[in-house]
Amino acid sequence: MRLAARATELFQALRPQVESYDYVPPETVLEFKACIRCQPLRTQLDMLERHLRNTDYDKAKSVLEALSCAEGHTFKGDDTND
Repeated sequence: MRLAARATELFQALRPQVESYDYVPPETVLEFKACIRCQPLRTQLDMLERHLRNTDYDKAKSVLEALSCAEGHTFKGDDTND
């Protein structure tokens, strides 16, 4: 499976968990980060990981909603991350 496709799957699994304040296993975020090659996106995922670890789901949700970088990279669809 291509990394971008797996990242999209992980995002689609994470978002409802975060929105409903469900526990997100740390391994899920680690796998998501492993799918992302763009450093600005990885930095945002580090923030997501920190917010989830601190159970600050409102901030985690904000990170997921704004996930992008200045170069236009995203984890969705066909892009330059894989």
